[in-house]
Formats: sequence, structure tokens, C-alpha cells
Amino acid sequence: MVEMEIRQGLRQQEGPLLETLRAVHYLKTVEDDFSNAGDLLAALRRRGVTIPATDGLIAQIALRSGVPLLANDEHFGYVPKLMLAE
Repeated sequence: MVEMEIRQGLRQQEGPLLETLRAVHYLKTVEDDFSNAGDLLAALRRRGVTIPATDGLIAQIALRSGVPLLANDEHFGYVPKLMLAE
């Protein structure tokens, strides 16, 4: 999901960035991630916060995996218990 979003934003095939992506460890998506992400998005919406569904799924996978998320989108800061990398 993250690689897809990064590639979508590229203006051209940026070699060094794509090389870095090849070295990244990918986290598996499990079936429960989708329902848990939906619950997370619904809870945020009840608090008046709406984030893209794709980012809800990314946040859920990071939460389940217990890893910090390196993000440039401020709305990840609204996700309870999500560790953000600095």
C-alpha cells in the first residue's frame, strides 16, 4: 500500500528512491486488518476526524505489528496508540 502511494506521487522513475523501496521489509496484511481498520476509521470519524481508508489500513497494520510509522501526513497523529517515527 505504501509503495503504491509513493509510486503514485513520483513525477518520474526516481531510481534512488525505488532502490530504497526494494530494501524495505514489507509487513503482511491479514484478514482482520480490514475489519479493524474499518473500526478504527469509524472511531476516528465519531471524534470528527476523517482520514483516507488507505491510511487507516496502513495505521492498523503498523499498530498490529507494533512498529513506528514514518509518515508525512499529519492525520496519522490522530490515531490513538500509533507510534510515529521521527
